[in-house]
Amino acid sequence: MLRRTYLRLLAGVSTLPLVPDRLDPEPRLPADGQLAFWFHFRQSIERGTLSTEWAREHVVEDMTFDRCTRDDAKQALKLAHEGYYGRDVVPVEWREYWDHVERKKQATA
Repeated sequence: MLRRTYLRLLAGVSTLPLVPDRLDPEPRLPADGQLAFWFHFRQSIERGTLSTEWAREHVVEDMTFDRCTRDDAKQALKLAHEGYYGRDVVPVEWREYWDHVERKKQATA
C-alpha cells in the first residue's frame, strides 16, 4: 500500500511544471511614460540587445523610476531579452508610435 502511494506521488511530481523563473516574483514594470525604458525594452525583445548585465546597468543608470527600482528595471530587461515577455507588454501608445515609425522608414527605403 505504501509502495503504491509512493509510486502515485512520483507519477504526479513528473507532471508539475518546472519553470524556475516563475518561482521568483515578477519585477515591477516602470510607468507607461518611461519612453527610454520602453524603447530599450522593445529593442531587447525584437533585436536581442542588452544581453549582458553591464549593458542593462548602463541603460538604467540615468533613469528615474517612480513605480519600480533600478533592479526591477534591469530584471525586466533581462527577462525581455530571454523571451519571457512579448511585445504586448509594451504600452499601446509606444507600440503604435514605433510601428508607425517602422512603416514610415520602410516606405522611404
